[in-house]
Amino acid sequence: MDSLRAPVEEPLNLNSNADKKKIKFDDDVQTQTSKPREDISEETMIIATILQYFVTPPYLVKTIFKQKFFKNFRYAKNLPKLSTLPFMATSVHARFREGLTVRMGKISKPLNKSKNHQPLKNTRYVNIGYQKYLELQGQQVPTNVRVTVDTETKKVVSPLEAYKEQVGAKSSYGYHVRIAKTFSSIFTESSYKDGYSQSIYINSGDYFHKDVKLDLPSFELKNGNANLLLLLCKFNDLDYAFQQDRKNLGGIEKVEEFLDSIVEIPEGVRVEDACLIALTKISNS
Repeated sequence: MDSLRAPVEEPLNLNSNADKKKIKFDDDVQTQTSKPREDISEETMIIATILQYFVTPPYLVKTIFKQKFFKNFRYAKNLPKLSTLPFMATSVHARFREGLTVRMGKISKPLNKSKNHQPLKNTRYVNIGYQKYLELQGQQVPTNVRVTVDTETKKVVSPLEAYKEQVGAKSSYGYHVRIAKTFSSIFTESSYKDGYSQSIYINSGDYFHKDVKLDLPSFELKNGNANLLLLLCKFNDLDYAFQQDRKNLGGIEKVEEFLDSIVEIPEGVRVEDACLIALTKISNS
């Protein structure tokens, strides 16, 4: 799910193929251009933390989020929880638990005596909401990462393996949140290994709608396992983000060159409503 001004991976710890051709970005061009902005706006962090909050088990909230973010949850915590997600269940003795990997043990020895000690990059310990951290058997994983753990074998497993017996709405594993700092990174920093198979535009949030004619075909699902990128926003905002990053895009002239198709919805629909409408239309394609 993306927010255009800073479109909002595994879920971030905020504590701290289709037949469509894909645009390949030239690394040489990027290295010669200006660096992307490193700062993240407060508005972006509010959106990201709230979205992350709804897919974080209650026992991990205080571990994953810094205290300063709690004010963002003042109203969100009173909204209905996503109870159909298997890891949001309150069962304390469930075999599979979501956890956050934590540092524990001695710090690593410096390679050079003149350098300071370095913090551990890998760990065997996972906070799964119990009084004691779970110690993995025969595995070491990066610290500060959210994982799914089999409490019987004491190993990190994939959500697909952990929740494969879930059916219907409970077969969903939720979503993850990432913050894209540039327009191009929306497309290039996908969490999918093969990237997105289609990018789809949905005009939304445009309450003072101006008729923008886009030379794009209507969406058609060509692969049942496609990785779809939905861009929900005003066209002017999309074009603005493109223009801000244009010098890094190696000769691409129009934002439409990044888009494969469009899903038509009623004019003037709010972004949150447009998301549900678009998902419904796509699922019925």
